[in-house]
Amino acid sequence: TIAAVRAAKRVEVLVHGGAVAGKWAPPMNYLRLVLSPLLRQVGYETSFEILRYGYYPKGGAKARASFAPSKLKKIELIKRGKLVEISGIVHASKELKKRNVAERIASRAEKIISSELGIDPRIEVTYVDSSCPGCGIELVACFENTVIGADALGEPKKSAEAVGEEAAKKLVEEVRSGACIDTHAGDHLIPFLAISALDNGEPTELTVSEISTHTQTNMWVVEKFLPVEFEIEGNLIRCIPKITS
Repeated sequence: TIAAVRAAKRVEVLVHGGAVAGKWAPPMNYLRLVLSPLLRQVGYETSFEILRYGYYPKGGAKARASFAPSKLKKIELIKRGKLVEISGIVHASKELKKRNVAERIASRAEKIISSELGIDPRIEVTYVDSSCPGCGIELVACFENTVIGADALGEPKKSAEAVGEEAAKKLVEEVRSGACIDTHAGDHLIPFLAISALDNGEPTELTVSEISTHTQTNMWVVEKFLPVEFEIEGNLIRCIPKITS
């Protein structure tokens, strides 16, 4: 996604194989529902589309991504504004429909969010064709100025209720942090924070719920390639350009 910012024309990528959700990586719906809206908000036109769901271990997913070259707006993701709504999607392979797996995931997530945050979420349930059994949930809290996400993945010996509870508790924690960006988006946005600072010749900044080791490593790597310097103050990350445009 980063290289396409400076591409000569729109870049489109079609991916065959793999899974739309897996351990140690953001699910495709997170990219589609959280990261893409954040990038569009700062001037980077991106889109992600799931054409076929796939789960570990057989994979078989199919997805499309599109990126347009852009000059980024100045990134200032500090004040998130009021919470507007919470939505989400639960997806499960069709063989899990007899056990109402997707509905049970959604129901547990809805109960926790409603109880903890006082808002009734709007969660879509869908059963999909796939090469092997699997399920997952992605949740999104939409604020006036940002979006925050959380997710959980179904696994063997993990109940549907446990999947819904895991995602809901993650989202509640993210919302209660008061930050403008969730911990995973904070990691993803670091290179764009630097490019935005260079494009506009001004410092850029955001607040993140947790500054992970991934995020810290990302800042260190970006400083090796671009003339910028990162500063951390509490949960605020600031990127300062060493040259002006």
